[in-house]
Amino acid sequence: MKSRIFDTNLVYKIVAVILSMALWIGISFAGNPMEQRIVLVPIEYVNLPQDHMIASQEDTVNVRIEGRTEDLEFIYAEDIVGIVDLSDSTIGINTLDVTVSVPDSVELVEVKPTKVDVSIAEIKSVQLPVVASVTGYPREGYNTLSAVLTPTEVLVEGPQEWLDVIDRVLVNIILNYETSYNKMLPVRVLDDQGNEITDKVRIVPSVIQVDLPIYSEQQTLLKPIHVPLIGEPEEGYKLVGIEVTPDEVLINGDFENFRNVIYYETEPVDITGATKTFSTSALIINDNEFVQLEPEEVLVVVKIERE
Repeated sequence: MKSRIFDTNLVYKIVAVILSMALWIGISFAGNPMEQRIVLVPIEYVNLPQDHMIASQEDTVNVRIEGRTEDLEFIYAEDIVGIVDLSDSTIGINTLDVTVSVPDSVELVEVKPTKVDVSIAEIKSVQLPVVASVTGYPREGYNTLSAVLTPTEVLVEGPQEWLDVIDRVLVNIILNYETSYNKMLPVRVLDDQGNEITDKVRIVPSVIQVDLPIYSEQQTLLKPIHVPLIGEPEEGYKLVGIEVTPDEVLINGDFENFRNVIYYETEPVDITGATKTFSTSALIINDNEFVQLEPEEVLVVVKIERE
């Protein structure tokens, strides 16, 4: 009798456990149901044959996935891979399969489109000069010279149809009241309509060094002084040398007006018939009214000796 009661209680306990588990599972699944979601996935193109390049392509596909709500919450576009294999592609339009793989926690339901058109072109190249386009302004009271680009030319590679419409290769210098400018900038390519086609070609190098000289409009600078001599000493005498005091002149003004000046010259000093050392003052020649010289004249000592 006791054994039968014991067996009956055990059955009740087992049934209760099973019902509890079933109830727990039911509640769990009710709070975490199966759902579907569409994800916009970028396409990766692989195994492009050498000397070929992609002229046009599809960038994304729509991928429908299915999984539990909690799992879908942690799935992002970068977790899904869409690949197009270009191993067997040829010049022209190719219609190729998109292979998609998803994380183990979800299932792949659908890919749209399953095939994409990819235009493959033969790579051509051309060497082109780079120009600088400057916008904005340096700090007030400052001005700019021509930009120095390193290198001055780049190799542009791409389909012939895009190379044929290239109008300019440039870097964009954007000034924001700087007093100096030295940066690495990306190279851009524009077509004959002014549209950017940088993404249609390959640029080598794609980034170049750009130096833009910026100078103060009012600037001081020291330059050497040259004293020209005319005539010859008396026969039997020779010129030993000259001394100039000071031997440099201080320049004030717009740097553009004197940046190419190597030295400043004085009026000529006549040594015709000289038989001994002598000194004289010489006026510094200044042909630019916008440049101030200090001093305006120098002391010149001309050394003469017997031969």
